[in-house]
Amino acid sequence: MIYEDLLKDKELTRELLDTINTSPIFEKLNLDPALAQHYLKRSEEKSPTEARTELSLSLEESLILEAIIEEQGYPSLLIRNNTYEVSNSDLWASRLNPHKDRINRCITSVGRIEIANDPQGILFLGTGWLIKDDIIVTNRHIAREFAELKQGEFIFKTFRNETFEIEIDFREEYKTNSREEFIIQKVLYIEPGDDPETSPDLAFLKVSRQRFDGTNLIALPSTPLILATELPEDESEIVVIGYPSEDPKRLDFSGEVIQAIFNDIYNVKRLQPGNIKLVEPNVFTHNSSTLRGNSGSAVVDFKTGKAVGLHWGGRNKIANYAVPAMIIEQRLNDLLSGKLKIKSIAESTIIIFSSPTDLESVDNQTPIELDDTPCFCPLMMKNLRI
Repeated sequence: MIYEDLLKDKELTRELLDTINTSPIFEKLNLDPALAQHYLKRSEEKSPTEARTELSLSLEESLILEAIIEEQGYPSLLIRNNTYEVSNSDLWASRLNPHKDRINRCITSVGRIEIANDPQGILFLGTGWLIKDDIIVTNRHIAREFAELKQGEFIFKTFRNETFEIEIDFREEYKTNSREEFIIQKVLYIEPGDDPETSPDLAFLKVSRQRFDGTNLIALPSTPLILATELPEDESEIVVIGYPSEDPKRLDFSGEVIQAIFNDIYNVKRLQPGNIKLVEPNVFTHNSSTLRGNSGSAVVDFKTGKAVGLHWGGRNKIANYAVPAMIIEQRLNDLLSGKLKIKSIAESTIIIFSSPTDLESVDNQTPIELDDTPCFCPLMMKNLRI
């Protein structure tokens, strides 16, 4: 549970106790900051349940306070001109700033995946990042929005006889006009299946290394992220780099809290610090403050500058989930070496190799609905609420 994770970080809890009552979020939501401070203090000293009872709070009221405290503890920092904004948290600033140059290099490798000619106006699909000179990794559930398998080949979908044109923009920053849009030339691979026991949520796309700006050919400025060769350690500090978006379906109290916390600014590049939590060979969890649109984000160990995983989704107040970099590296190597064999039988894909556990996509902060794919996570199966 993310709130309980925060309470275990004593440095962070102490800072929040000293600073949370100065946050402008409380005025936006017409809440008493002293109440949040008291709730946090009693949660640390006793437990969230006892704090709720002692303060005579309803479950909804306590969840609102926890959501605010979580987002203050794990901020979502805007990125401009390929660097992150100064954090209001002195603690996170002290953790991040010694590695700022390394983080900034990683920022340039992450982009927003868009449909350039979508007649329905759904321009923004999610996040992707460069792992080879001309290869982007993203989530399977993102790639399936614009591509499909036919006769043993991945092709772009069509709508009203027009083929989707896909691009990735490595900027899309808040209040900046800079664009670094490059065409996705080909879908190289989409992991098959929906079974959480068989396949990770990933896909590979081939990106053009050049673009024409009307006058000149512009080379892709980004360099590939280096993939970690080992699983991350529990409690290690990371950043998620991606494009959190608004969830128009989320009309409950938490939607209002998120809107206030994010200052109604969505679909632009952000840096979201947090910690690795539970690690297993096929999946790890983290507690960064991600939203819809973060699907496909890079999870980066900012102390090494290496990508440790591919974020694919999460469960509100429970955890976020990512595919470990080792699995991405294995799939990519198998693809490039020709070991990955794809056959199509009646439009069903057979992959000739053994696959690790899949964790199907549910974006963080998104309640399960009929048009969302349930998250069947072996790590959280006992606590899963569908």
